[in-house]
Amino acid sequence: MREYQFDLLFSLPAEQPVPDSHLDNLFEAGCDDALVGTAKIGQIALDFQRAAPDATSAMISAITNVHNAIPEAKLITAGPDLVNLSDIPRLLKDRDISEVSRQAMRKYAMHVTSKVASRFPTEAVATSTPLWHLNDVMRWLLENQKAPSNQSSQALLELASTTRRLNAALEHVRNSPSPFDRAITDLAVA
Repeated sequence: MREYQFDLLFSLPAEQPVPDSHLDNLFEAGCDDALVGTAKIGQIALDFQRAAPDATSAMISAITNVHNAIPEAKLITAGPDLVNLSDIPRLLKDRDISEVSRQAMRKYAMHVTSKVASRFPTEAVATSTPLWHLNDVMRWLLENQKAPSNQSSQALLELASTTRRLNAALEHVRNSPSPFDRAITDLAVA
């Protein structure tokens, strides 16, 4: 079993929008491995540190636990997925993967260094603060030997790929909810 650290953000039912009122139910439903954020009325954020055979199992079990505690809760997003150049070094350091600096990440992203085999991934959101999908960045770091190819790196790559797929599925359903799409998403996040 591996440890997976990920975030889930849920909207709360309109009739029970105060996040603090759900804490005991979350604990009893199996979310005792999560830090719970209750700062915003109508939403609840959970930062999980969950042991599971794979990232998909970790996330599905966590989502199931939340739905058991708060049946009307709706998953908004999962992380880590979209990251900026400051997020990447922190994620790598927090997981004891690598000590890559923000400045180094900026050089990679701006294609300023020649010490890499391939170009840095294209940003997913091109704004004044660009965002990248973490799984693209992790794959690039591993291919260019800027992160060690160890169990922690592989676990983060797997987790980032899983969260990206989950967020894409959620976005697809929000934008074109057919009965088939709703049925597939309900199965995936129920």
